[in-house]
Amino acid sequence: MQKFDMKWAPTTLADVVYADDALRQYIDAYAKGEVSDHLLLWGEPGTGKTSIIDLLPAAFEASATGNKPWIKRFDVDEADAKILKSVENMCGHVDFYEQAAHFVMFDEVDNLSKFVLNKLKNIIGGTHKVRLLMTTNNVGSLNAGMRNRATEFCVLCPTPEQFLARARHIVATELTGRKMPSDDLILAVLKKAHANGAGSVRNMLRRLELLVLWVQGKSKLNPLTM
Repeated sequence: MQKFDMKWAPTTLADVVYADDALRQYIDAYAKGEVSDHLLLWGEPGTGKTSIIDLLPAAFEASATGNKPWIKRFDVDEADAKILKSVENMCGHVDFYEQAAHFVMFDEVDNLSKFVLNKLKNIIGGTHKVRLLMTTNNVGSLNAGMRNRATEFCVLCPTPEQFLARARHIVATELTGRKMPSDDLILAVLKKAHANGAGSVRNMLRRLELLVLWVQGKSKLNPLTM
């Protein structure tokens, strides 16, 4: 069975709940093809960084070319030489393809070796159409040259109030045919996920799962007290 937090991960950019209007406006502009920079998203785990970079290429290409995106995702454990050769080959041949841009994705880019990071800094500075989309939980470990060549945003967790509309939709879908919990109860459950400074979208989704199971009578665990 699919985990609840994976089931309700965003499937389009419209599903993403942003804590910050500046990031939302930038992502909207990117999706419309108005910008196409290298992008670095950083912040605490579970705030939605990976969801955004996963969904951005398809939205961009839909606006820019109407084609499907060309995406290469690298595992940071791959050999340095393999990563660099692949990226360099893409940069050298991208103009032969129809897409407006090709995308290279690095989750937790800070886990790459210093050698690769230094090489990527030079690649980012090129004039090719390859765009790097990167996330990190530890932005301070990246070299300044690489950060200066990308547009970067700190991705914060939305507040319970900001996430309420999305939470209401999720709970209503899960509880089809049952009495809907009040907004006050849903909000209280979301706030519980923020207790002790551990707020994240992932934590809020997991807490909503407890609420759903409790209302369905499948669990005796009260999501407000456990």
